[in-house]
This record gives sequence, structure tokens and C-alpha cells, in this order.
Amino acid sequence: MNQSAYPRPRPADSAISSSGEHLLWYHTAFCQMALPLHAPGGDWRRDGGTAAIRIARTVGGPDAPSGSFLRLILMHVCDTALRTRSPVVDMGQSAATLAAAIGVEIDEQGLGELANEFARLASAKVTVSLDGGPLLAVFDARSNPRAATKWRRSVRLNARFQANLAGHTVPLDRRIVNALAASPTALDAYAWIRHSLAGMPTGAVASTPWEDLQRRFGEPDQDGATFKSAFEDALRRVFAADLSISIAADDEGVSVRHATPEGDENVQEGSRTTTRVQSHEAEHADLPLGPPTPEPVRDGQPELSTDSRSKYSDRASASAADGRDRLRMISLRSNLTGLPPVVWLRRADGDRHIVIGVTPNAYLDVDRLTILTVEPIVMQVSGGLPEPVFERVSAWVMANRDLIDDFWDGRIGAAEEVFRRVRKVPAVGWR
Repeated sequence: MNQSAYPRPRPADSAISSSGEHLLWYHTAFCQMALPLHAPGGDWRRDGGTAAIRIARTVGGPDAPSGSFLRLILMHVCDTALRTRSPVVDMGQSAATLAAAIGVEIDEQGLGELANEFARLASAKVTVSLDGGPLLAVFDARSNPRAATKWRRSVRLNARFQANLAGHTVPLDRRIVNALAASPTALDAYAWIRHSLAGMPTGAVASTPWEDLQRRFGEPDQDGATFKSAFEDALRRVFAADLSISIAADDEGVSVRHATPEGDENVQEGSRTTTRVQSHEAEHADLPLGPPTPEPVRDGQPELSTDSRSKYSDRASASAADGRDRLRMISLRSNLTGLPPVVWLRRADGDRHIVIGVTPNAYLDVDRLTILTVEPIVMQVSGGLPEPVFERVSAWVMANRDLIDDFWDGRIGAAEEVFRRVRKVPAVGWR
């Protein structure tokens, strides 16, 4: 596995200050390596080759900052400074105000820990450098209050760091950051992935060997097997939270890429029945289920009724016509499943054997529809998927069997619940 070249940093521009609230702008140096997981007890440093970070304690001051709160505070500081274009960052009136600004819900003990980490960060000297350049102090030490205070209402960035920040940012998704907030390693992994994919076209792959990853994210004296296990666990957390990425890990390292969206193909009208149904919850219908009809079983395997394929087309037509009715059928695209094709879940409608549909894209074309029965094992009963795709779809079915059953039996009535419960297919190569 060849280490991919890291992308050029994304320069900040006038669009940053007005960008969506779900975006969180972070300095590229903090995206390229782990910050301390635990208070180091002394000065701390890490060099990733393309970036370096130093955290020095004040003489007689508290321990260096660490953990999730260190990362969340730095994200907040970088994002606020870019949006306001001011070196002075308002930290609020209290730890509770800061927690609300960061977007985390914590109890009194957590608020105390947040205040403690902020005090440690404010008293430490944090410096960063990129590509062998000079070390830049993050905060302006001259703005530190002369007298000790219980809470600092603001911090001031060093002018050189602020200028550097404006040209070296990575956009993170605030919602995913909040979902990963309890795991500092997952926060590090997510920021690294977003930095690795910044500016990369769809289909391109960024690969990094384990040796480089351990240098950037491993703990001192940590053996390779222990590091791999911990980092793979962090990657799983990120993979479950971020629906827009694909991750694979093997013996050589980790590869990441943008999840491939299914294309909007131009389908010729004519002899084929083609109906498009969007995967947004308001575009699906659910009509009363008909009476059950028995289906024969041949040689111990289910023999599906002759109209099982047409039911998908019938349901799609009804969904398009009656989109305000209850949920009847739903399509799950690759950003939700991690699969190249689109998966279609439907109600039982009298069928005894649970089936799902699979199409190459978001068009429900019965001529390109593959139907799979999911019990007692996953089997193709019509259509045809290539063996590698079938294996991936089968793995997805096993990971989502409860969801498939509940939707089939009508125990799920809202698309939001489907989208919330769906799990991505396990990443290829994970042990």
C-alpha cells in the first residue's frame, strides 16, 4: 500500500462566515494527528511529518489539556474565529454556555471537566507547524489575565496563527462531531478522514499505511496490534456516523474514499416499466395490506408468487400517486447502506416469505430488479447480482435483519425511524 499524498489545505474565503451551521471549520494541523488522550503530566509533542504540534505547560501551572473536551474546544475556537473574522473568541459566561455552543449535553460533573480542560488549555502554550514551517503559537499569551480567574470569558488567537488558519481549514460536520464527542480517538479519526478526502474526487482512494497511522495516532509504547484494534474501533464509530464515506482496513493500512452515489441514469421509456420513487419520507405511500395468500414451498425453499416482481412496480406507482399516505415502500441508497445498488424494502402485502428488492440505481425498473428472499438464508429468487455484490448485500441483510422484519410486518410507520435504524454494510477487510 502506497501512502497517498495529503491534499492541499483548503483556503478559507468569504463563504466560510456564512456557511451552514452544520459545518465546523478546523485547522489542518489538528486533523493530521492525535492530541493527548490523557493528561501527559508534562510537556507534550507529536510530529506527523506533514505537521507538528507542541503543548507546553506553564511553569507551576496545571497539567496539559487532553481528552474529548480539548478537541471540542479547539474545534469551537477555530470555527468561531473564522466565522467572526476576529482574533477574540467569546467562550461564554460559564462552562454551561460553552457546552451549549459546542453542542454537547453534559451533567454537572461533565461541566466541571469541561471547565477544567478549558483552564488547562488557556494556561498552556500550544504551537503548531505545517510542512516543516515555523512553529505558530495558537493563543496570544499577552492577553492572559494577570490575576487568576475562575472562568475566562474569551481567548485571543495569535495574529500569525489566525492568518495561517484562514488558509488551512478542513470542514467537519458538526452533527457527526457531536455523535462522536464521547470518543477522542473517533474524533481524531474523523478529522483525519475529512482532511484526507478534502478536495478528492469521487472514486479516488486515499491509502495510509499502519506505520504512518501509528506515528500520528498511537500512544507511546503501544504495540502495533493494540493500536490497530483501537484505531479500527474508532474507524467503525466514524463509519457508522458518517454516511458519506467508505473505509477499508487490511494488513497494510487503511483506505478511505467518498461513498459512491448511485447515478441518475437516463432510462428509455417504452417496453420497460420504469417508475422513480425518491427515498425522502414524504414521497412514499403505505396502503392497507391485502388478505394473505398462501405460497407453495418446493424442495424446502420458498416459491414466490408469480406477481412478486410486479408488486414492486404496483407499489411504486401507488407511492407516486398517493405520496401523502402512510409509508408503504422505501428505497435505501448507498449513502445509507454503503452498498453500490439501491435496496427496496416493502410491506408483506400478504406474502409469507420476506423479500427485498435490489436495483442498480434509484429507478425502480422491474427489468433490472433483483429479488432476494432473506430466510432461512439470503437467496436470489429472480434477477441476478454479481457474486461480489451479492455477498455484500447478504452481509447488509444480516446486519439489518431486525429492520427488514419490522418494516415487512408494519411495525415501522415512519421513514425517519427507518433512516435512523439502518446500518451500513460492514467494511471490506475489517477483521
